[in-house]
Amino acid sequence: MKTTRLTAYAASAALALALSACTPSAPTQHEATGPAACADGAERFAVTGLCPQEASALIGADAFVATAYQLPEGCTWGVQESPGPPQEALLYVAAQCADRTTELEFRGGAHSVSLGYTSSALHPDVPSDFEPVRMFPLNGTADPQAFILNMTRETMTSQRHAAACAVREAGEGRPSGAIAVDVPSAYRVAHRLPDDGTKLCGDYSSSATSPSYWLIRQDFASWVDFGQTMPDFLPESVTWVDIAPAGVTVRGQP
Repeated sequence: MKTTRLTAYAASAALALALSACTPSAPTQHEATGPAACADGAERFAVTGLCPQEASALIGADAFVATAYQLPEGCTWGVQESPGPPQEALLYVAAQCADRTTELEFRGGAHSVSLGYTSSALHPDVPSDFEPVRMFPLNGTADPQAFILNMTRETMTSQRHAAACAVREAGEGRPSGAIAVDVPSAYRVAHRLPDDGTKLCGDYSSSATSPSYWLIRQDFASWVDFGQTMPDFLPESVTWVDIAPAGVTVRGQP
């Protein structure tokens, strides 16, 4: 696999955000200016100090839930948090069942950040190394789709179809705004390529039948691939927040 340009893109972005040196911060109670207890009796989150209802409002969780698929009976969608680097956290919508809740773990790397599981509401035996979301810093690039396309092409073991690879809408069943890298359908037909799920544009590409896709959010390009596993959190809801004595704010918002 070619790594020259991919490494350069990711390394420069990672350096800018200093993610490679970050490790998740220990959960510490945020200094809340409000009452010690939440209005609905729920416990405040350990890292941000927010009540679940406050966290839900902060990231607009209702809008994500409104377009989410239906969970199995006895399970609901709710907001969870995970610690990130110091003074940062992730908020996201995840499945909550009677005896188990989906909780994610921030895993910092040299060139990207990934999200893995500490527990899964729907998949109690999920492998510890399963990371369905990998986030690449965009470093303020003016053309995120070009960044994704070039990076994806760099993972191709053969450049046979590279010129035909393009960004397209991810399609039905994917979050709003999701994109994919693939060759056009007409190209497959013209070259008599079977649409059997084979990825023609590299490791981070998709096919008409694959469930993987890209999301562009908060200066990250996030590669989402649950494989054949039913998702139990909504990647489009994953939101970085900054924690300060004055309060908790969404990254990139005033």
